[in-house]
Amino acid sequence: MEASKQDLIAQLDMLLTSAQLQEAWDVQRSLTSLPNVVFRAEGYRVVMHFYSHRGSLPGLQEIKRSFTMAMRRKGAFPSCRIQWLN
Repeated sequence: MEASKQDLIAQLDMLLTSAQLQEAWDVQRSLTSLPNVVFRAEGYRVVMHFYSHRGSLPGLQEIKRSFTMAMRRKGAFPSCRIQWLN
């Protein structure tokens, strides 16, 4: 399945499942006004697809920053490095 122009793609240095990524995002999302995301983990590559968001999406840089914060939270994956591919 190809990523759409609206999706964000990242390369991680850890193998994580879509469920693990979703859990980390949902914790961050509960603290702020972030969009719903469907994660698709393909090995070390992760595709983030946004859906069902009322109003406008925050900018991509803000979403990248929020995802990085979600990953760095205690109990998440603070040692995981993220390389954005788009």
